[in-house]
Amino acid sequence: VGNLRTGQLAGESAESLNAYVNGLSEDSMGAFLVELYREARRERDPRYQYIRLWQLLELLADQEGFDPDEPLSDYEGAVMEKNGSPRLSRGSVHTVFRLLKEAQLGSTEQTWRDVNVWFAFRSAVAHYGALSESNRLSRASTRNWAQVGIDEIEEARGYDRFLDSLRWMARLLLMRRLVRAADGASQ
Repeated sequence: VGNLRTGQLAGESAESLNAYVNGLSEDSMGAFLVELYREARRERDPRYQYIRLWQLLELLADQEGFDPDEPLSDYEGAVMEKNGSPRLSRGSVHTVFRLLKEAQLGSTEQTWRDVNVWFAFRSAVAHYGALSESNRLSRASTRNWAQVGIDEIEEARGYDRFLDSLRWMARLLLMRRLVRAADGASQ
């Protein structure tokens, strides 16, 4: 069962599809990232989708070339701090947050929560094979974020909104990249 709507109602148009195809032909890294996304969506085990989709977001963030010494700011432009010192644009959690912020996707609180939970879930699965093993993660903050996500999924009777939002954000960022590549080629 798929989307029964077509055209603009479904988020599809000849112009956007043409832009995606042109973007794929102009951006070999974009084409590779689309293939990673396709592999992630084909993955039957949701645990492994976290690993694949997080890898995709990391690569997208790395492509932006953020200055690692630049302070990380929230959606309103205020510098984010930890223990009185500014957070820097270093590490995958910070660069993925910055990627989403600069794309104007989400809000400070929700995006910070999602990015940290995605990373914690990815880490638990990548290092220990299961979300239930998150208590074995070496960093207390990552263990805490994993527990936040697990608790929220339990409260929602098993609905994993974190995986849904991770899929959605990865898709949106890829679509934007392809459109930028197509626009750059046409100028």
